[in-house]
Amino acid sequence: MSYNDGMKRLIIFVALLIAVLLLSGCCYSQYELDDAYNEGYAQGYSEGYIQGNSDCLVYDGPYVGSVNSDVYHYPWCIAAQNILPENEVWFSSVEEAQAAGYRPCQICNPP
Repeated sequence: MSYNDGMKRLIIFVALLIAVLLLSGCCYSQYELDDAYNEGYAQGYSEGYIQGNSDCLVYDGPYVGSVNSDVYHYPWCIAAQNILPENEVWFSSVEEAQAAGYRPCQICNPP
């Protein structure tokens, strides 16, 4: 496994861990969010998360696709984990993936 493969796997693991933590208590009160910002914890808790219109934090990239298909996935999607590293195509946003002709995965249902 090369250094880049290891880093991609680490990023996917961290994204999955953050998702599990957020889904276990998705919505935080505005008070909790304000405390997090005041204590310097937030910038959306990680690079891929931003505060949405509600008090929930929402995922905003990156997304992964394959050169062999026209589907983009959340990095932790089971289908995405089956993509060989040399076939991965990374997108920083849904708009970027859709502009490249990719459609959302029907398993993980990204936006």
